[in-house]
Amino acid sequence: MADAKNKKKIVIWTIIGVVLLALITFGLYYVFVVMKKEEKPTSTGRTDPIAFKTTEQSVARAIQFDVGQADCGLVQVSKDDKFETTNDNFNILVDIGVENGSSNDTKKQLCDKIYDKFVRNVDLIVFSHMHFDHIGAASYFLKDNRFTFKNTTALFNWAELRFTANSSKGLTATTKTLMKDLENKKIELADSDYWARLESPSNRIVDFGNNNYFSVLGGIDVQIKNNPNAWSVVNRMQWTKKSILYTGDLAGELSKQGIAIDIPDIHYPELDCDILKAPHHGSATEKSNGLDFIKAVSPEQVWVSVGHSDSYTLPDTGALKNYIAGGVAPENIWGTEQFGIFPKRTQQQIEAELLKNYTEQNNNKKPADRKPQSEIDKKAKDDAAKIFNGWAPLYEWLEKYPTANNSNKGYGDIKYDFNTTSFTRQPGQR
Repeated sequence: MADAKNKKKIVIWTIIGVVLLALITFGLYYVFVVMKKEEKPTSTGRTDPIAFKTTEQSVARAIQFDVGQADCGLVQVSKDDKFETTNDNFNILVDIGVENGSSNDTKKQLCDKIYDKFVRNVDLIVFSHMHFDHIGAASYFLKDNRFTFKNTTALFNWAELRFTANSSKGLTATTKTLMKDLENKKIELADSDYWARLESPSNRIVDFGNNNYFSVLGGIDVQIKNNPNAWSVVNRMQWTKKSILYTGDLAGELSKQGIAIDIPDIHYPELDCDILKAPHHGSATEKSNGLDFIKAVSPEQVWVSVGHSDSYTLPDTGALKNYIAGGVAPENIWGTEQFGIFPKRTQQQIEAELLKNYTEQNNNKKPADRKPQSEIDKKAKDDAAKIFNGWAPLYEWLEKYPTANNSNKGYGDIKYDFNTTSFTRQPGQR
């Protein structure tokens, strides 16, 4: 009898243990999977094109803002022959980033620039990917009362958010805040994966009429781990037979025929353009500016959104050489900042500057958190050597091509008027 009771107790406690284990498992699944999935966009997304009826007087322009080592572009189409009639402009922002660690003053300066270009209502915002240097000023911009967001659409690659939200790191605080701000502004969301998979002309998210458009060429779910750059949204602005290709930080490391697999092959013929907004700030890492890609794009002009950043030493000379090998004249390679840090500095000068900055940063910490001065000295010396060696190839390249990024081009905001600027292809280009 006692054995029967013990067996019954064992069965009961086994059942209770199984139930508790199931509850704990479900709880962990809910917290780490279901709740994270709720961080992804829940809207079905925009699937119809945005129509903007232009007139014979309508003009268009593109501006690449100088935001240092970051990205922010404006595409603007007017109803009449000027942009001052602000309520009639169609405005597209392609990224709205600032350098890492930028203050609100820096974000306000960017918003002032956008406002000064007669932007009042924003019709489309493209977030190429969710890195700070591409979205860092977005929330500040959305809260700026000078701008309205009537019938605004935000385009980005939802696959990036889904993957990141379900990863161990989760979404960054900046991305979470941005998604909440888009929701508060009742901004409609559009998935680049949907648009990029459509065959032309169905992939034109904005239709200006007369075969003028803003289309989506890339930004599909490529199932790539730990490389948000590979999800970058790619757009083409076409106006009066002239075009600009926007690429975010497009990575080419997993490429097909030299072209990133983030771009479906149905859009390869549409890559040819007059202006290439250089992928990844002119970086040669991840084959972002590979020669095969440059040949496929065949630009006459390249814009590099770049800053005087010691740590990045961009643009890479490998990318610059590929532009020229791909048919771009050196004088048509423009930067929002002058390439290289001028006047040229010695390694000792760089070390002195870094030592001053590092020492000041260290002294601003709590005494318990401060590092020995010997460590600060060593870090300044090691970093200075890396920076000096990093800039050396660029100085050498500029000596070979002295007209590149010369004083008449680039340096600051770059403006391109579609209606007044004519382009002539280089020999051998399509």
